Formats: sequence, structure tokens, C-alpha cells
Amino acid sequence: MAIARDSINNGTGGTGTSWTYSHTCSGEDRILLVAGRGGGNSGDRVSTITYNGKNLTRIGNSFAIGSSSEMSTLWYIINPDSGSHNVVITLSSSDYSKWGSVSYTGVDQDNPINVSNTNSVQNSNSVSVSGMVTKDNSWLVGSVKNSIHQLFAGTGTILTSNLGNEGSRMSDSNGVVASGSRSLAYTSSDAGDDWGMVLCAIAPVPIPGGRNPMFFNGGVSVG
Repeated sequence: MAIARDSINNGTGGTGTSWTYSHTCSGEDRILLVAGRGGGNSGDRVSTITYNGKNLTRIGNSFAIGSSSEMSTLWYIINPDSGSHNVVITLSSSDYSKWGSVSYTGVDQDNPINVSNTNSVQNSNSVSVSGMVTKDNSWLVGSVKNSIHQLFAGTGTILTSNLGNEGSRMSDSNGVVASGSRSLAYTSSDAGDDWGMVLCAIAPVPIPGGRNPMFFNGGVSVG
């Protein structure tokens, strides 16, 4: 079963200590990823994120160089309950933040995160974050935050959930990637942006019998 995008939710946010919104998950072999952006004097004030009362796991945080307020964070839960349920974000103290989420199907339920990485860049309008993928047919998923200027998807990247303004988004590879060093890339309308980026690769459900998929001529064969 190949990985596929299930649903996208632009979520909620503002100034406060707790945020709640609904996300609907469907299909088989599910994963839900929730991303957020920090503002104001946020630093890392995220205490917990839950979906239908079950805790998510943090993948990573990234802060733009020289700024504790430009935070991007990415969390996940494997096998989230199907149907429409609440995502609840709790902060340790009141601050400004925005949140969104994307769910996928066809993901390995035992080892869903194949690789993760973060990157921080200062004063640039063209950036990327990379990871060494070890499982063919994985998808890249990311969270990105810049200095609030409009951002655009670079090569091999599409933007998904909108985290409250033009400079904060979730993203993915919009399809499978082969093993090796793989990246999500972004550009900005401003040459002087500071960036915080988080990336992960979600792995596909293993093929029965342990056979490995092989890429050829743009397709996939099983050997």
C-alpha cells in the first residue's frame, strides 16, 4: 500500500495557553502530523499535543538563527483514531502560536519515521532542509517558519497546511522519494529572511515477504 495524503487542516492559534481544533483521519495505516509556529517570545513553550486524548511525539524544533521567537515545530502520532477528533495543544505559559495538521495513509505502523532533521538559516531567500532517507517510497514532510514574508515551494516540495500567515507552512514531497539524501526546499519574497525548518521522512508499509521495491524508468518494480 503506497503512502497517500489523507486530509489537510489549517488549524487554529493566537495568543493563549491552549488551542483546540478538529481534524478528520480516515483510511488504513494512518499517521497524523501536527506543526506549529511560535511568535512573540515563545522559545519552546509547548507542553503537550494530543489527538482524541492521546499524546503526540515531538519530531523536532527549529529556531531561526539569532531569534528565539521564530520557532517551527513538528509532532506526530501513529495510528490516530479514525473519524473527526480534537487536536489539543497546551503551552506552559501564554504566548502567540499557530497550528495546523496533515494526515497520511499507507505508513509503516512499527517504524513510521525513517529520518528527521532540522535546519536554521539567517538572512536568505532560498533555503532547504535535508535528510538521509533509507527506505524507498517514503514521503518527506516538513514544517517551516520564516520572518513572516511570503514563502514559496522549491524543487520537489509543495505547501500544505497554512500555519497562520504567508511565512509559516507545512509541506511535503507530494509523492514518493527514493533512498539517499533528500530535501524540502523553500524560497521567500524577501532576501533577508531568517528561517527555522523541520523535516521527517515517513516510511511506507513494508512489502510482505521482505522484498524491496526498486525504482526504474520513473516507476517501481518489486524484486
